[in-house]
Amino acid sequence: MRVWGGGVYESDEFYQIADEFGVMIWQDFMFAVALYPDTPQFLASVKDEVVYQVRRLMHHPSIVIWAGNNENEIALVNGWFPLSLEHYKKYREAYIKLYVDTIGTNVMKEDNSRPFVTSSPSNGVKTKSDGGISPNPASQNYGDIHFYDYISNLWLDSSIPIPRFASEYGIQSWCSYSSLVPLLNQSALKYWSNFTIHRQHHLAGQLEMEAEILQHFDLPPSSKKFKHKTFQDIIYLTQINQAMSIRFETESYRRHQSEVVNGLGITMGALYWQLNDIWQAPTWSSIEYDGTWKMLHYYSKKFFSPVLISPYFVNEKMLYINMVVDGIPIKEHRRSDGSLEMVPLNISKSKNSVLTGTLQVKLYNWKNRTPVKSWTQKYSLDKTSDVVLKIPASEIVDHKKCSLTSCFLFFSLDSEDSVSTSWLPLGRLVPSGGIPFAKIKITKVVAVSGRNNTFDITLQSSDIAPFVWLEATGILGRFSDNGFLMINASKSVEFYAWQNVPVDQLKTSLTVKSLMDVYDKR
Repeated sequence: MRVWGGGVYESDEFYQIADEFGVMIWQDFMFAVALYPDTPQFLASVKDEVVYQVRRLMHHPSIVIWAGNNENEIALVNGWFPLSLEHYKKYREAYIKLYVDTIGTNVMKEDNSRPFVTSSPSNGVKTKSDGGISPNPASQNYGDIHFYDYISNLWLDSSIPIPRFASEYGIQSWCSYSSLVPLLNQSALKYWSNFTIHRQHHLAGQLEMEAEILQHFDLPPSSKKFKHKTFQDIIYLTQINQAMSIRFETESYRRHQSEVVNGLGITMGALYWQLNDIWQAPTWSSIEYDGTWKMLHYYSKKFFSPVLISPYFVNEKMLYINMVVDGIPIKEHRRSDGSLEMVPLNISKSKNSVLTGTLQVKLYNWKNRTPVKSWTQKYSLDKTSDVVLKIPASEIVDHKKCSLTSCFLFFSLDSEDSVSTSWLPLGRLVPSGGIPFAKIKITKVVAVSGRNNTFDITLQSSDIAPFVWLEATGILGRFSDNGFLMINASKSVEFYAWQNVPVDQLKTSLTVKSLMDVYDKR
């Protein structure tokens, strides 16, 4: 987790909790996207700030790196500020005084147990050898990058860079409709209104979100009977696009931790932007202002899973399926000379294997719960990420039974009940592609015995349904799963309420929808 330079130094409790749960913290100092003075008085105050914060925080094992600022090196080099373009030499010298001589020197004087980088993004050691500022601070060959692209199709692997470390990347979505309702009257609650434009602080953000939706879906039709349904549906589609885009981007970074492509790769970190919100608005967050989880946050549990199935197409001609394993099991082994080594478990003499299993791939038509085709592949890994199966696209798309819009792929380990599953659409997800208008009902809501404010919810669906989304309006809490693909006729999820809630109140607050409900014109 990154504490961003445009925010605040967090409380002692925050770092204590991070220590307890093993959360690693990338700690920025509070300088971001701006030109700062280099007067003696200002630099003296910065020294006091740095010394105080380092002495306050250095004993927390959760902090793994100090960073001098957010994006000020790349801003200076790429001319984000007209003033620095006109007086580059002056502001370069001021930058070195502030981030190298003042912040860097005092950080290392107080705590040399951790690395210090002058900026994020930067080229790390190369930036240091370049005198504190690199000609290209966002190089994929060094250090870390920030990556934002609101035009390309982020569901495609070819749109995603291959850095050493991705310390910031993201895409916008709207917060839930129910969080907006208390703010003002209903007339303002539509996608294009003075209110929504005021809340949008990213230039062209509203247009970009609509364009991103159109890459994968149709925009929702206007509803005369329910005037605000269109806005609610667009919110839902922006959350789907955000979740899927960050899923594919994060999976790419995780795959490349053991891969090198044309000199790029060994990607050893991925921090998406951002975790939490400061108000109800369209933002890059995965958690809303009141703590409600967006679809992205549910997806993050899966794309950061210790064992990940990651499918992707290369040039639309070949499907690659990677297995990614974050925690290779190891054990301690004492050598005959008394020295200690760590040895991977499950290594046989014939195979240098740390993880073995069986991958199942099934091709479904949206209208039928019986697979059209299936593939089974035994795999054996000896590194954290590797391709375990390749399938030519020509074997997948059979125009008699499957087209790009009428079918999807489902992936599991050994069985569809396994924890690690994934799915991949083949084309745009639109009504004309044959996705059925599934009727989904909540058939049972019961309190779980012995577990306070935990409820078991059973769903029934008439057809396969993508992006099934549950909401508990007016009740704070989260679900065990949400935004999921529902293949089977029935599925159970749990709801964890953050307050005392009678089961009858939860029943009346629950709603469920899936993708095709967006296009229901009733």
